Amino acid sequence: ENPTAAATLSLSGGELFAEQIDKSSGSTFDFTGGTLHADQVNFDLVIAGGALAPGSSIGTTAVAGNTTLHSASTLQIELEGSASDQLIVQGNLDLGNDTALEINELATPSLSSYLIAQYSGLLSGAFHSVSGGYAIDTTTAGEIWLIVDTAGLPGDYNDDGVVNAADYTMWRDHIGQALILPNDTTPG
Repeated sequence: ENPTAAATLSLSGGELFAEQIDKSSGSTFDFTGGTLHADQVNFDLVIAGGALAPGSSIGTTAVAGNTTLHSASTLQIELEGSASDQLIVQGNLDLGNDTALEINELATPSLSSYLIAQYSGLLSGAFHSVSGGYAIDTTTAGEIWLIVDTAGLPGDYNDDGVVNAADYTMWRDHIGQALILPNDTTPG
């Protein structure tokens, strides 16, 4: 029952749900597999495998320190309507060179972009892979935005999700006009 005693906690499989994780000096947290769902991590977090899934369901993980995702690590982000998971790092965020961003839609996204991470230090590395239908924007210092790919079906000029004779009619009716039809980047 000594809160300052040194100990080792290993997460190598399964799932760990925690509101808060603290670590005293001399203690270690070996994260080499499994999935971590934590609201608050009060130390530098190093993920050497496995997945970080902020909060429980739609939630936030706040890290009081640097966060490093090494090879074969995954950041799992859930989306539901206008809400998303978020990682907040009070320090540097290192994505490494082989980190995956996995998106799980709990309900259809209703926004075109979501703020999925904030950091107060430097960003290094990049996601090696991102779930299909999404892109990443890191142009704003201290923020990582998830962009929902809303590209439509090429040739679906009436935007009904199907390319058919109605699209040909729509195109033909607008030949020579300075009008950009849905799912067409060339006027007329």
